Amino acid sequence: MALAAWATALGLVAAMPSGPGPIPDTQIAEIAAAMVGRCETVLLTAETTAQGVAEHIDRAGPVRAVQLVDAVAPAVILMVRLLHPGLRIIEVVHVYGPEAVTAAKDSKADIVLLDSGRAQTGLAEPVRSVTGLSPRSVFRRRPSLFGSQVVCGP
Repeated sequence: MALAAWATALGLVAAMPSGPGPIPDTQIAEIAAAMVGRCETVLLTAETTAQGVAEHIDRAGPVRAVQLVDAVAPAVILMVRLLHPGLRIIEVVHVYGPEAVTAAKDSKADIVLLDSGRAQTGLAEPVRSVTGLSPRSVFRRRPSLFGSQVVCGP
């Protein structure tokens, strides 16, 4: 269905601490293998250690990127990069206040995704209301081996 809608990337959501719809790792591996050459595949993982992330990538099969959905130490990203060269690393920065700006700027990931949902309240707030700044005024395109990308709200 995603390919029929011209999707260029497919997010494969693994087990998460909360939320509906995780896909078992065996099924993620099957889907990722079937998508090789057809679209980019992104493994969404809740793992927070370098070993945990690397092992999850190994179980997931031929994914092109991994999205770290929880905060990790910069060393985790650097180690995952060493263990899986050529894999894009997407770091989710949860925006609960101005400190998210520093976290996003300091990220070692190829892509930074700002999540402006407020998990504590269940409400989504625009990044501007939480940080007082427009994302475009804060983030510049970041060079990486894979191009430069920052994903953020309006």
